[in-house]
Amino acid sequence: MDKHTIINYVIAIGSVILSVLFYFWSKKKKSPSFEILSTNIITETIKSKINNIFISYNNIEIKNLTVTKIAIWNSGNSTIWKNEIPESNKFRIELDANENIFEHEIIYQDSDSKLLLHRQDNIINLDFEFIEPQNGFIIKITHSSLNSEKIRVLGKVIGGDNISRINDFSRNVPNEEKDSWWLKYLVMVMFGIILFYTFSSEMQIYFKVLFMFTCLIIFAAAFTQSIQKKVPKKLHSIFYQE
Repeated sequence: MDKHTIINYVIAIGSVILSVLFYFWSKKKKSPSFEILSTNIITETIKSKINNIFISYNNIEIKNLTVTKIAIWNSGNSTIWKNEIPESNKFRIELDANENIFEHEIIYQDSDSKLLLHRQDNIINLDFEFIEPQNGFIIKITHSSLNSEKIRVLGKVIGGDNISRINDFSRNVPNEEKDSWWLKYLVMVMFGIILFYTFSSEMQIYFKVLFMFTCLIIFAAAFTQSIQKKVPKKLHSIFYQE
C-alpha cells in the first residue's frame, strides 16, 4: 500500500465521519439548557465572629443568604414554543422544602418572549411565549441555601429534550480568558503534526494506519469540544457579572 493509497483511505474515512457528524448537527433540535452561578453573602458562622448580631428578612431570622443567577436558553437550532411545553412538566425552578426563597426577579429576557414568573412556595414556574435558538432568560433568586446544590431546574419540550445543565469549561469562571479554548486548538494542531509525521516517515504501513485512526479520534474529540454548548453571548456578560 503506497502513500497515495493511504491518503485516499484517510480522506474517505474522514469524509464519512464528517458526514455523520454534520447530519446530526443539522437536524432540527429543541434543546433547553441552563447554567447556575451562586454567590453566598451570609452564613451562620457569622455569629461566631460577631456577638449579638441578628439578621432578618421580614422579621424572619436569616442564617444563610445566597444570591443565585440561573441562565435558561435554547441551545438547539429550532424555536421552542409555549404549546410545546407539557402541562405536567413545565419549565420551573425548585428549591428544597426546608429552604426559603426570599426574592426572585428576571434580570434579562428578550421582551418578545414575554416571560412571567409564578411562584408557589419553593417552586418558581416559568411562563413564556417562545425561546429562539441561542436566546433565553436570566433569573435571580435570593434564598437560604449555602449554594446551588439544593436548586433544581426542570422541564421538558415535547418532541425535544429535558432541560439540562451544560458542560461548559468556563463554568463558574466569570472571565472568558480563563476558558480552556486554547487546549482544544492545541489538540487540533497536534493532530496535524502527527498526521504529517505519519505520512512523511518511513514507518511500517501497520503503524501508519494505527496513527491515522488515532489522529481521527483525537480530531473528532477536539472538534466536538470546540463546539460544545456554552452560555450564549447575549446572556454571558450579564450572567457572569458580579
